[in-house]
Amino acid sequence: MPPRTTNRGFRVWAMHSWTRSAVADIAENPQRWPVIQSDIRRRLIHRFPYALFYRVDHDEIVVLAIAHLHRRPVYWIGRA
Repeated sequence: MPPRTTNRGFRVWAMHSWTRSAVADIAENPQRWPVIQSDIRRRLIHRFPYALFYRVDHDEIVVLAIAHLHRRPVYWIGRA
C-alpha cells in the first residue's frame, strides 16, 4: 500500500514501483527493448520521464543508469 501522507511520498513510491516493474520486464525478456547505441538498450519507465539503460553481458543484465530523459539525459554514457 502506498504512503498517502504526502504527494511527494506517493510519487516516490510510484516511481519505485514502476522501476521495479521495468526491471522485472527486462529480466523476463531482455531483448525486447530497442538498442539505442552499440549493445545498450533502453526501457522507458511508465508515467515518468525516466529510462532504464542496460546491456546484456552473456547471461547477466547490467544496469548502467536510471536517467531523467530531460535533465542531462546522456550523463551515464561514460559508464558503458
